[in-house]
Amino acid sequence: MNSIRSVLLCAIVVVVAGCGNTGSTSLAVQAKPPTVAVTPNNTGNPCIGVQDPPASGASGVKSWSKPDQVIDPTHTYCAIIKTDKGRMVAQLYAKEAPQNVNSFVFLAQQGFYDNLTWHRVIQDFMAQTGDPEGTGGGGPGYAVPLEVVPTLNYDKPGVIGMARTNDPNSAGSQFFITFAPYPSLNQGYTIIGQLVEGLDVLGQVRLRDPGSDPNKGDPLVSIRVVDLVAAQ
Repeated sequence: MNSIRSVLLCAIVVVVAGCGNTGSTSLAVQAKPPTVAVTPNNTGNPCIGVQDPPASGASGVKSWSKPDQVIDPTHTYCAIIKTDKGRMVAQLYAKEAPQNVNSFVFLAQQGFYDNLTWHRVIQDFMAQTGDPEGTGGGGPGYAVPLEVVPTLNYDKPGVIGMARTNDPNSAGSQFFITFAPYPSLNQGYTIIGQLVEGLDVLGQVRLRDPGSDPNKGDPLVSIRVVDLVAAQ
């Protein structure tokens, strides 16, 4: 697959998808997110306070022709993003961006994101990860089309967007989380979710320009997803 480069020109993000190294683990891979029963809370967001799912393994595969279908767009999904600085939690927008969220969940459940790095972190803009090469040129071997809705925009910190090249339909595994509102990205980059916990953790990720910093970015430890259902 063609390599992808991350470029910031006139407040436009450019990135892509490719292939990476393989790994192995003795833990079983869960193809679909585990179901977690939740009771209503007074926070207004069901993902706040969600517990970590049971440990699961990685498939060792780093490239596919397409993702398996692993979500139901009518369900509520929460992503637990672990870093060496702490934990972040995001609510995913499965209804608004079903193809991109399905791909993200598929990769997370395969252990694709385990032990990657935050390879591009720009002050007052965003932190980007999801590249197995750590350069901005890697991905999962397939592309996902642009999905936008008028109600989702880059209007607050903690918005999770899919990185891509100049081709709107070239998203892969790389994603970014915004530090601040960034309206120039509105309706041009698929939004898959919103951080509901851990903005302080995001702010601790070390700044890094992959074009000038030879050191690895801060580690992304893992991403796992849970499927919420109402407690009976």
